[in-house]
Amino acid sequence: MPTCAHCGEEIAPSAKFCPECGTAQQSASTRPQEARKTVTVVFSDLVDSTPLGEELDAESLRMVMDAYFAAMRTELERHGGVVEKFIGDAVMAVFGLPRMHEDDALRAVRAAVGMREALAILNLDLAATCGVTLRNRTGVNTGMVVVGDGSGGQRLATGDAVNVAARLEHAAPAGGIVLGSETFRLVKPFVKVSAIGSLNLKGKSTPVDAWQLMTLDSEHGSSRSPSARPLVGRLAELATIDARLTAAADNHRVEAVLLVGEPGVGKSRLTREAVDRLATTATVLNASCRPYGRPSFWPVTELLGSASARDQPLDFDGLRAMAGAAQPEDRDAIVERVASLLGLADAAFPLVECFWAAARLFATLAAGRPLVLVVEDLHWAEATMLELLDHLRLSPYPGGMLIMATARPEVLNLTRPSAVLPVMDVIRLNALTTAESDDLIVDVLGSSSLPASAQALIRGAAAGNPLFLEQALATWIEEGVLAPVVGGWTVTRPVTEVRVPASLSAIFASRLDRLADEERSVLGAASVAGPTFDRRALPPMLDDVDVETVDDCLQRLVRSGLLVPGRSDGPTELIEFGHASLRDVAYELTLKRDRAAFHERFALWHENRTDTGHLDGLIGHHLAEAFKYHAELRHVDVHATGLAFASVQHLVSDSQRALRIGDRAGAERLTDRIVEVLSAIAAVADAANLTLMEKTAKLLVTMGRWRDAVTLLSPYATFVHGPLLRDLGVALCKLYRANPQSPDYREGQRLLEVAGAPPNRDTDALASLAGTWKGIDDARAHAFYRECLDLDPTDPYALGNVLEYEIAAAGDLSVVVRMWAQISDANRRCRSQADEGANLPWAFFDAGKFALLLGRPYDAIAAYCKAVQLTTAEHMLMTSMSSLERLVASGGAIPGSTWVQALLAVARSVQFPSAESLAGLGAVAPLPNVGERTRVVMLAGGTDEAADGWLDQYAKRLVDGFLEFEGLVVSGGTSDGVSGLAGSLSECFGERVTAYGYLPTHIPDGAPVDERYDALRRTSGSGFSIAEGLQAWADLIASGVRPVKVKLLAVSGGTIAEAEYRVALALGCMVGVVSGSGRAADRLLEDPDWVAAPNLTRLDADAESIRRFLSAEA
Repeated sequence: MPTCAHCGEEIAPSAKFCPECGTAQQSASTRPQEARKTVTVVFSDLVDSTPLGEELDAESLRMVMDAYFAAMRTELERHGGVVEKFIGDAVMAVFGLPRMHEDDALRAVRAAVGMREALAILNLDLAATCGVTLRNRTGVNTGMVVVGDGSGGQRLATGDAVNVAARLEHAAPAGGIVLGSETFRLVKPFVKVSAIGSLNLKGKSTPVDAWQLMTLDSEHGSSRSPSARPLVGRLAELATIDARLTAAADNHRVEAVLLVGEPGVGKSRLTREAVDRLATTATVLNASCRPYGRPSFWPVTELLGSASARDQPLDFDGLRAMAGAAQPEDRDAIVERVASLLGLADAAFPLVECFWAAARLFATLAAGRPLVLVVEDLHWAEATMLELLDHLRLSPYPGGMLIMATARPEVLNLTRPSAVLPVMDVIRLNALTTAESDDLIVDVLGSSSLPASAQALIRGAAAGNPLFLEQALATWIEEGVLAPVVGGWTVTRPVTEVRVPASLSAIFASRLDRLADEERSVLGAASVAGPTFDRRALPPMLDDVDVETVDDCLQRLVRSGLLVPGRSDGPTELIEFGHASLRDVAYELTLKRDRAAFHERFALWHENRTDTGHLDGLIGHHLAEAFKYHAELRHVDVHATGLAFASVQHLVSDSQRALRIGDRAGAERLTDRIVEVLSAIAAVADAANLTLMEKTAKLLVTMGRWRDAVTLLSPYATFVHGPLLRDLGVALCKLYRANPQSPDYREGQRLLEVAGAPPNRDTDALASLAGTWKGIDDARAHAFYRECLDLDPTDPYALGNVLEYEIAAAGDLSVVVRMWAQISDANRRCRSQADEGANLPWAFFDAGKFALLLGRPYDAIAAYCKAVQLTTAEHMLMTSMSSLERLVASGGAIPGSTWVQALLAVARSVQFPSAESLAGLGAVAPLPNVGERTRVVMLAGGTDEAADGWLDQYAKRLVDGFLEFEGLVVSGGTSDGVSGLAGSLSECFGERVTAYGYLPTHIPDGAPVDERYDALRRTSGSGFSIAEGLQAWADLIASGVRPVKVKLLAVSGGTIAEAEYRVALALGCMVGVVSGSGRAADRLLEDPDWVAAPNLTRLDADAESIRRFLSAEA
């Protein structure tokens, strides 16, 4: 007999409406036959039942078993279970059919206990009548299954959860009940158990945790929540937020608060209340971080989207409109870099420049009012997004700015480094008090007429969690436990059995399971589109449902509170899930074949849009998800394989963009996904995909993913495609470098030879082949490099290596003189590559090396600094360090080479910290009483007649800027020029300011040492150079100081100071240039390589500007 999908009542096959609940019924031809559900399976079997067949006559045995099965069925059905089948002596029942309940796991455990008790009663009768007693054992397991919809009596559940329940039953002792991990998690508040530990179950590849039930305590309740209620409590938290914004506005600085709490505790509700209050005096922009499927900087898109005019799309024109109030000379740079950050343009800029542009754009949007940036779900933010928030926090905002973020508690335990989280004012949201919970019940129901026992039950079950409390009340209303009466509500039946489940997912699943099929399908498509989705996306995703039906379903879902209307701009109409957990549950309850279709159609919808920029990461994610579900369902046909390669195409494109702007974390994440997809189709090698695999190979080699490259590229070796053979050869040789005699290393060399020979004639392959012979057969390596150079005389990589060998052969630098013109041409080629955004960061690394050889050490430092800023992998720094070591070992002293080596060592210790990289700093002297929390300022500049005159006029203003400063000042150690300011600070402010000076061993005549410094340190140099600044950085890092926490104040300066400024910028230090101080300081503000760096700030020559810059919140 078919059953109603809404209430489970049996109905006649021809019925159009359910006789119990009145729900319209679908015809058999349109009714879906399968659904995903989270159910709890009870599997019970008799112990030692075989001897019964010998002991009893067949008729008596049949009577005993019938009595046993009847008793078991009675207990199972009494608690709401559906008996799936009797198999021999075993009973299998499912809780969650035909409709899920939030306490299905608890019902199943109750039934298992009831079965044991019923068997004890039955045994009294069996012992008296037949002289036998029965013993059983039971396994209970919760998990996802696929079920029929009940038509034709079809109720079979299939899935791993069923198999595990059976295996748990086998592991139980006679009379015992064993719970699986998910079941235990859901019923934990109600039971006492004995941990069994991890079981190696037949058919399971990994151990399964299990617990034996000892006792059951069923005194608990249930939950659910509407969203737009008056805020209950949280007055202290609101006052803190108000005070922070006031402080930001009054002091023209940035404040940051982080609301931390468990799911459902009210973070979003408090945020909405705070925003409503702050919006009267401030400009408020809103965004949220997503767990997947969005680029690293998607929150920036949402923040700017909330600021854009109603009829203005977020495109180039929209950005130009937003940047209208910016300085005219900055507008184009801001628009181009923000567009790059958001993926609206093909052009890519370094990440630091994009951060600068975002900060400038946000500053213009405030229009003189305080600015509030709301970023929800910060626990899902990428590391680079946290870096952007830190840059925003350190940027000047005349009207003041408040960053208000929300996060789950796990954000406080992030293992990835973050500069912004430790300095945010954490506001922990605790549970509501008893009085506040009662107030919330009144707000939800509009009356306090609940019976005291029911109110106490639901309040206790919610444990002060407002979302749980609201969800429980909504569930009671939907299930008819609460009914409206004049003046309030009445309880229609005893509510001792209505309990709050152990997780929000159980609550949401039980609600969604009661929806009509069409509504569940719409929610499933929406769950693929995300927690907030564009209404326009759903009809193309539901191509078998007409638009009118989709709209009707959305209206009903909005009325039910499951969805809420979002912001609408022009044709865009956003809709949000009532809670993020609701979206997750809706996704889990969607069949995988439907998820695959929804993901594919959603990606296609984005590809066909004309009102958005490049969304390669988003499209690639959804295509990859579509392929993943085809693979999980073992449907990897031509279509599914095409989805996989299409996803890789988009993901590779987005990875390349991430690398161009220095987003290492984003590139790594995308590369992981690319490897995951391609690994699933590694055996599929098609010549049609050679171009795509060539791009993928380049990405894997750039990221240093040698093993992945070998695994994924090997099937393509038979196509003899030059670039692929080159990268496969490189990967093999890198992977087996420790054993160059191994067959794998030799195979890598062979592939490089093929790629470098006609018809491929790949010069990069020849150069890489040469590299494989370095240190093994240097004559052969030299010959290959020479061959590359003959093919391309200004190839930077080949020329650099040829120079290494020929300098070594000559024993001096005479070869440089002979090849001067060629080196100069190659250097210019590097500059052209850099200007085009090509071959980064290698173009700057090579330019730096050539500048050293051409005798321009400070030009070399400038190039290496930019290379360091753009470095995305440790092997890049290591390769450059090794090359320099070889040049110095062969050619003798190269002016500036020791500076560059020190710079690269410092950069490695900062960007890729480890015991090895810290040891690479060389001789360091950690500073006493200096650590991670010490405030550090570097004073850099220099002295000449003009600078001294400027300082005479402005020195007092600069010193006054340090009135509130307490910490360490590092400078040059002389009393001349800017260095003398450090001595003055130590002298003026006593113990509050400690001054450390760095001097060369041999000081030029006439340079007076400033004895006002608290300590002076000597380097091994003779005469002033960049060496003193590099040594200071090494000592600071050895002391635990992070460059991102250091400020450098730049005043005038010459060549040395100019290098110091670039080193600081490359390491992530905030550099404040005092505008108008002249020379190097002013030149830096016009340098195209650095002008847009987010850690470069222009300062006025007044005490207030200096004070704001030095403050931690500036």
